[in-house]
Amino acid sequence: MRGDSATLLSVLLGALALFVTIAAVSAVGFGFVEGIERLHGSLLPAGPVYESAFYFGALIVLIFALWLLLILFLRRWLSPDSLILSSGLLLLIASVAFAWWLPGASFVTVWPALALALAPFLIQDGSAEKIPLRRVLLILLISLPALLIFVSMIGSFFEALGLTVPGGSATGLTLALFLVSLTPAVEEVRRTWLTQLLTISGVSALLLFLVGAAVTRYSSVHPMPSSMLYALDSDRKLALWANDVAQADT
Repeated sequence: MRGDSATLLSVLLGALALFVTIAAVSAVGFGFVEGIERLHGSLLPAGPVYESAFYFGALIVLIFALWLLLILFLRRWLSPDSLILSSGLLLLIASVAFAWWLPGASFVTVWPALALALAPFLIQDGSAEKIPLRRVLLILLISLPALLIFVSMIGSFFEALGLTVPGGSATGLTLALFLVSLTPAVEEVRRTWLTQLLTISGVSALLLFLVGAAVTRYSSVHPMPSSMLYALDSDRKLALWANDVAQADT
């Protein structure tokens, strides 16, 4: 499967490998949120982790860097065409699954899958050191459906679910599907600017994480949420109020 041409076996095995990679990235989102929640419950002051844009940015950059490394690993056995067609096949399978279990949601992966199906025929000359303008424009055109669909979805997940355990897992899954849809662009980045991007991603993720750890805490501006409970003692005609924390913020 190391050759330049795509075979049916390489495409099928590539789709399976990408599926495992997506599952691993979703687990990273889950573990990241679990880790920072425990960190703020022990070593760091408690804070509104669920609404931290810095932690969210760190998660996005971390997943991007891990994805580049995983694609670099897969490229040892898969040619660029095999990887692109495997990504399209995986998105097509996802479209069928969405159509079956989530009617109306299949458009999320159908259009990127169609774009990837055309990519091996439209994008050529990948061995050239300088990227022709035509190649850049075609990569942007093929990436356009994914950019229009997934970028807004990722932002909506953060607004709706926050950086919670479900939100972290959903963000990891959506970002992984987004990166699958961007396989031609990711391949170009991997081939041309891999070292620079990995360095920038690693430093950015660390800085965002440190800033998030420094500023994520409860204060008078962001008080700790608590539940107020009301009970009525009809025998004594007494109203009782209770709070689920030892000391409520005012």
